[in-house]
Amino acid sequence: MLEAIKHDLIHSLSGSHFQHKVSLNFFRVLKSFFVKEFKAIFMYRVYSYTDRKGLSLITFLLYEYSKRRYGVDISPRAKIQGGVRIAHCSDIVIGPNASIGYGTVIFNGVTMGKKYPGAKGGMPQVGMNVTLGTGAKLLGSITIGNSAKIGANSVVIHDVPESSTAMGIPAKVKIKKDEQSQ
Repeated sequence: MLEAIKHDLIHSLSGSHFQHKVSLNFFRVLKSFFVKEFKAIFMYRVYSYTDRKGLSLITFLLYEYSKRRYGVDISPRAKIQGGVRIAHCSDIVIGPNASIGYGTVIFNGVTMGKKYPGAKGGMPQVGMNVTLGTGAKLLGSITIGNSAKIGANSVVIHDVPESSTAMGIPAKVKIKKDEQSQ
């Protein structure tokens, strides 16, 4: 948990996809705890830890507090690697068993869940260094490859290959030109 929080701090301070090197010092760490976006992911780390330890009442209280305070609904059972950055903190929903890889940037309005209530099947699996644009909806048992970009307000219901971009409703995948020629 502490290693994941360290990566979250570094990513939060350095900006999208680690644009510049940052050293952690007392004042930078202190500053992060005044930033709502970092506090939301920090709270997820804490209540997810309490959930794994079987402390259901504490998990419930922290989870509900975090939802109301930060406008972010991240299930305690979601699997989020360290270094994930929430760029704008509001109206984000990440369901149980959804997974997000290292270095991913999440903008406001992102939803990761099932296609419809009560649906059987899995949750979205997001690779590393992915950008999830404002209002993106990732629904069902799909895989988003490493370094992919999901456009604003896109509805993704199919897999997105590595290093490609998905946009639209439903999302259509655009593969990088250098990969098309191979």
